[in-house]
Amino acid sequence: MIPAEPDLSEKCIENLNQKDGDNMSEKLTYSVKEAADLIGISKPKMYELCHRTDFPAIFIGRAIRIPKAEFREFISREATRGEHGRNES
Repeated sequence: MIPAEPDLSEKCIENLNQKDGDNMSEKLTYSVKEAADLIGISKPKMYELCHRTDFPAIFIGRAIRIPKAEFREFISREATRGEHGRNES
């Protein structure tokens, strides 16, 4: 029997865990490009996410930073909401 392929949310979380250590000397945030690369979306789509009120983005002047821990929580939360981020009925 062929094992089921992990869904996209599992792949995203696995990718986050592989690319991000818990070393205190590491950055606490991702850039827009880093976050987009981690979950496999375009920079324009990540900028769109950053402007959602429920997305954990920090705006510092013109720079946008995404806290690592809150980003993981957001991805996990969105993964449990159903297809395309919509609640299933």
